[in-house]
Amino acid sequence: MKLRSITLENVRRFTDPIRIDGIADGVNVLSAPNEFGKSTVFDALRALFFVPHSSTKKDIKHLKPHAGGFPEVTVEVETAEGRFLISKRWFGKPEAKVVRDGLLIAQADEAEAWISRLLGGGDGGPSGLLWVRQGLLGLSDGEKSEQTAALEARRDLLSSVTGEVEAMTGGWRMDAALVRCREELMVFATATGRPKAGGPWAAALSKVETLTTDRDSLVKQVAALQSSLDERSHHRRELVDLEAPEASAERKERLDAARVAFQDAESHAGKVKTAEQALQTATLLADRARQELRTLRDAMQAKTTDEAADQEARGRLKEAVETLSRADQSLAEATKAHEAANEERKRAEAVLRRVQAQTSAKAARDRRAELADRISKAQLFRDKVEAAKATASVGPDDRDMDKLRGLLQTLSAARAVRDSSATRVVMRYDPGCEGGVQHAGTALDDDKALTIHADTVLQLDGLGELTVHPGEGPEGMVDVAEAEADVAKALEALGAVTIEEATRAHQKRQEAKTLLTQLEAEFRAHAPQGIEALQTQLAALPDVVAEEVEHLPSLEEAEAALNTASDRVRNSAPGWRPRATVATTHEQSTRRLWSGRRRPPGG
Repeated sequence: MKLRSITLENVRRFTDPIRIDGIADGVNVLSAPNEFGKSTVFDALRALFFVPHSSTKKDIKHLKPHAGGFPEVTVEVETAEGRFLISKRWFGKPEAKVVRDGLLIAQADEAEAWISRLLGGGDGGPSGLLWVRQGLLGLSDGEKSEQTAALEARRDLLSSVTGEVEAMTGGWRMDAALVRCREELMVFATATGRPKAGGPWAAALSKVETLTTDRDSLVKQVAALQSSLDERSHHRRELVDLEAPEASAERKERLDAARVAFQDAESHAGKVKTAEQALQTATLLADRARQELRTLRDAMQAKTTDEAADQEARGRLKEAVETLSRADQSLAEATKAHEAANEERKRAEAVLRRVQAQTSAKAARDRRAELADRISKAQLFRDKVEAAKATASVGPDDRDMDKLRGLLQTLSAARAVRDSSATRVVMRYDPGCEGGVQHAGTALDDDKALTIHADTVLQLDGLGELTVHPGEGPEGMVDVAEAEADVAKALEALGAVTIEEATRAHQKRQEAKTLLTQLEAEFRAHAPQGIEALQTQLAALPDVVAEEVEHLPSLEEAEAALNTASDRVRNSAPGWRPRATVATTHEQSTRRLWSGRRRPPGG
C-alpha cells in the first residue's frame, strides 16, 4: 500500500477542508513550524486506519474542533489492485466508505474489514507495530488495549524474525544468498555502483524523470483548478448570503426607507427652489429701485453744476468780446509779419533741398561701400561653407552610431548572460592575509567574485599556484562571440578599428555639421537672398558725380529752420487763429449754457 493524498475537514484547527497531495514513492517529509498541525495530520491518519467509525473514545473526541463539527478524514491509497479512496466520519451520522474509480465497493463494517485486511491485522498486526505515535516511547505508554496489542505484535514478529535470522547467518545458504544478490545486482548496476545501461534501474530513472515532469505539470493544473474551485465555493457562499430571506427583507426595508427619504428630499427641494425664485425677484426689484435713486441724485447734481456753469460762461463771454476788439487792432500787424515769415520759409525750403541732395549723394556712396563689403564677406563665407560641407560628409552619422550602440548593448547583454552562468571564485582573507592570492599579477579583492571563463591560474602566497578549470563553456559564450564579430564588422564598415576611434570620427563629423550651420548662418546674415541679389542692388545704385561741396547746415538744422519758419507763417496768418478759438469757445459755452432751454436771440 502506498499513500498518495490526505484530506482533513473539521479536524481540530482544520475546520475548512485541507488537502496534502503529491506524496511520491520513498520517504516523504512533512515540514512546517511548530503548532501548524503536523501532529494533527498523523493523528487523523491513525484514526482512519485503526479506529472504527462508530468509536466515541477520548482520542476521537480530541479530534473535534473547538468551533464544533464532525471530524472527517479521506485518504487516497495505491495498491497492486489500483487506487482507492478511503473516508471516515465520526459522530453525527458516522460512516466509513471505500471507493474505487467512483464506484462504492465497501461501507460501514465491511469498509472497516477491508481496511483491516489492507493493513494485515489492524492496530495489533505488523502495521500497528511499525506505527509509532508521537509521545508513545515504550510498551507501557497509551491505553491498556494499545499496550496489549503492541506486546502481542512484538512477540509474533520476534518469533518469525528469530528463525529466519538463524537459518541465514551461516553455511552454504548465506554464500548462495550472497551470490544470488550479486547476480541480481549486476542486472541493475555496474561494478562501480552506477546504473547499468539498458537495465531496469536506468529505465526506472528515465521513467522517474519523465513522470516527475508530468507530475510538475499536473501539480500546476491541480493548483489552478483548486484555486478555481475555492473561488467558486466563495461565490456560492456569497450567493447564499444574498439569497437569504432575512437579507432580502432587510434590503427591501432599506429600499423603502430610501424611497420615502428621496420623496421628502424632492418636496423640500421644490420648496427651496420656489423660495430662491422669490428671493431673486425681490433682489431684482431692489436693484432697480437703487438704480432709479442713483439716477435721480445724478440729475439733481447735474442741475446744480449747470447753473454754476451758466454764471461762469456769462463772465467768459464778456471777456471774449473784449479780446475780440483787441484782436481786430492786431490784424494789420499780423498780416505784415505773416508776409515776412513766408519769405523766410521760402529761403529755408531752398536750403533744405540743397542739403537733401547732398545727403542723398553721401548715402549712395555709403550704400555702395556697404554692398561691396557684404559681397566680399559673403563670398568668403560661401567658400568656407563648401569646405565645411565636404568635412561634414566624412565619418559615421547618427544612424551608424545608433546601430553601433545597439550592437554594443547586445554584446553587453550576451556577456551578462555568459557571466551569470560562469564559474566564480570568491576569496575571503583571514585578518592579516589580504593580497595573498593573485591573478595575473593583481591581488584578488576580499569577498569579491572573480568570473572565470577559461582555465585560470591563481598564485597563492607561500603555497604555489592553483589552476581552476571551469569545464565546458556556457552556451552564452557563442552569443558573445557572435556579438563581438558583429561589432567588429560594424567598426570595419565605418573605417574604424576601435569604438573610441569611431566615436571620435562621429564627433568630428558632428562638429563639422555645427560649424557648417554657423557658417551658413553667417552667410545668410550677409546675403539673405544670395550674392547675386546684392550684386543686383549694387548695379541699381546711381553713379555719384563728385561735386564741389557747399558750406551748408546739417539736415537736422535745415529741417529745424524750415519748421521754425513754417510755425511763424502759421502763427502770423491773416485768418488770426486765436479769434476762431475764442468764437469756438464762446459757442461751446453758449450751447452748454442753453442746453435744454430756449435758444438766445441770434443763437
